[in-house]
Amino acid sequence: MRLRHIPLVGLFLKYLNLYVGQGKSEYLFRIAPAPLWLDRVAVEFFVNVAFVALVFLLAGDAKNALDFSDLVVSVFPSLLGFGIGVFALIFVMPDDFLTSFDKKSVSTGLGSTLLVAEMAYPLIYMAVGLVASALMAELWTSVWGQAAQLLIFLYGLTLICELISGIATAAYVLRHSKGQKARQQAAEPDGPS
Repeated sequence: MRLRHIPLVGLFLKYLNLYVGQGKSEYLFRIAPAPLWLDRVAVEFFVNVAFVALVFLLAGDAKNALDFSDLVVSVFPSLLGFGIGVFALIFVMPDDFLTSFDKKSVSTGLGSTLLVAEMAYPLIYMAVGLVASALMAELWTSVWGQAAQLLIFLYGLTLICELISGIATAAYVLRHSKGQKARQQAAEPDGPS
């Protein structure tokens, strides 16, 4: 049995790989190259691991009193709702909106498939993180469980920041292209005099 056939895990890995592969459709069926994994996931993940380790190291003897069990469950649902709403809005935009991304993708690096991957993986991560966090809150209440809870939360926030950055970049590209069209139309003569 292949990993992609396992419910939830397969879906998570599929969109993680697509995210790592920068939205290129070939990575729906092939594993993205290692340098992309390092660039897109490993560095951010290990920075978050280091931050969690620092928090627990600085807590010293009080680390047993730290409780992050409700953090993910209380914050992620709102962020997930926001992300799903924005993701849905992308599909009601006119076709020329996504087409303009694809035309400019050579110069900007932002195409419609990258936008989808940049949005899908964080949303799926938050959904899986909610499930994992709820289970950990009941089954893994040790210090290590609290560290895992904090890691899930911080990495999720990292992904949300990237999601917001992708949305802002998309808005900029759209605004910039509309501004260029308006300037070109204003510069064109009105007709023969």
